[in-house]
Amino acid sequence: MTRRYLGSMLLLLIPNSLGEFTVRTPPEPVVATFGMDVILDCQLVPPKMPVEMEVRWFRTDWSQVVHLYTRGKDHLEAQVERYSGRTQLFSDQFAKGNVSLLLRNVNVEDQGGYKCFVVSKDLDQEGILNLEVASQGHQPVVRMSGYEGSDIRLGCQSGGWFPEPRVEWRDGRGRLLEGHEDTMEAGTDKLLVVQSSLTVTSDQRGPYNCSIHNTLLGTTTLAQLDISDAFFPGTSGWMVGFWVIFVVLLAGIAAAFYGFRRAREQDGRMKALSNRPTINDYQSLRDTLAGQEKQAELERQKYLEDLETQKAEAKEEYNKLLNSIEWEKMMRCAVTVHLDPETANGNLEVSQNLAAVCDAGGWCNVTENGKRFERFPFVLAQESFTEGRHYWEVTVDGCHTWDLGVARASAARSGRVVLCPEDGFWAIGHSWDRYEVKDRENVDLGKLELISRVGIFLNLDDNLVSFHDARRQLQVYSVSVAFQEPVYPFFCPWRSREPIRITPVPVAE
Repeated sequence: MTRRYLGSMLLLLIPNSLGEFTVRTPPEPVVATFGMDVILDCQLVPPKMPVEMEVRWFRTDWSQVVHLYTRGKDHLEAQVERYSGRTQLFSDQFAKGNVSLLLRNVNVEDQGGYKCFVVSKDLDQEGILNLEVASQGHQPVVRMSGYEGSDIRLGCQSGGWFPEPRVEWRDGRGRLLEGHEDTMEAGTDKLLVVQSSLTVTSDQRGPYNCSIHNTLLGTTTLAQLDISDAFFPGTSGWMVGFWVIFVVLLAGIAAAFYGFRRAREQDGRMKALSNRPTINDYQSLRDTLAGQEKQAELERQKYLEDLETQKAEAKEEYNKLLNSIEWEKMMRCAVTVHLDPETANGNLEVSQNLAAVCDAGGWCNVTENGKRFERFPFVLAQESFTEGRHYWEVTVDGCHTWDLGVARASAARSGRVVLCPEDGFWAIGHSWDRYEVKDRENVDLGKLELISRVGIFLNLDDNLVSFHDARRQLQVYSVSVAFQEPVYPFFCPWRSREPIRITPVPVAE
């Protein structure tokens, strides 16, 4: 038993006495999150520092130096420029055989193979590992993008993804919806902007869910949009009948008109032939008839184009009627809200009627309390809501920067507050010529006409918050969210001396 033990010890000691070692790196890819730090693990076996050790980290090409340690210190003159200031070895761990590399602020270009090459006085060894970079994208934004006949086309957009994610659409019953078109475009940081479009029919019941999956991280973000049945043109039987009769009637008129012209032209030809024209007369008559036929065809094409224009205008009026019906339903949920001075930041000036707020031009003498926003120019309303449907409007005409929305009761009041759902805020904002959804990474709402009055609709029955251009009666953005606590209207004029005003909403009859 003792002889066998001594033999094993001798076998372990022989490589060490000869200065031999091996390099071990992870066999599986190392996954790093975009913008974070990662350690590329590389260990020497046995765990000790070889004599006159040199450590060279490089990519697949020897000349692509990521980090070089030789003659007892770092030599970064040959380091690839994009790794400058981003790498570090753990020199205090060399004695334990740890030659791992710390790579800071990982980006997409860092993805790929790396070699850990270790040289000693008597030997050189290397290990290979693969780095995969992943980025979890932003919360998707889902909106209606238009009509296709009697169907509705939906759009889903989100940025900040890597690698290419998987997009799924599901209806209100959880059924997978096929036929969506997905595009991926890389930005300057190489992260992907995902755009997906899907055409839905009235029998595919909402709400419609757009989920984007990062297959490398195993994470998913989801957004939801619910559309009333009234927005599907095909849901109105009398309207379908109207269109059928209208199109048939116009087609009959066009056919009769066209037939009348052809009959008149044919009658003209017969009269011309009965006069037994000469060859020159015949040629002249043929040219004239050809010109008339060409003119008649042009008139027919113009008539059909006018008909299509009239159909489009009628459809637009129909959509306006549906939107007006939905708008009247929302207006019936109008409520009166008042600003709560006890929550107003000290840089804000609240009007005596509690309906307007603006920048005070300096710090006001306010009492400290647990409800007041300490750092940012925010203020809540006195009223809170836990159920039902509620609508209010805010006039922002003349105010170039503002944020409006709702906040849950437990939203942070002190320290650094970020307007995002994770911190208890659901809001949109305007900064000079841009409109955006407030989040940790704000989402651009695209080019919109100037909004002078904002409508906010809090639908706690259907777990929905939507924002509207009240003057034009247009929805700007909506988001699905389930609240578990009271919700307050939220206001922020930032540094604007021009106040934002809570505007009375006419109650619909």
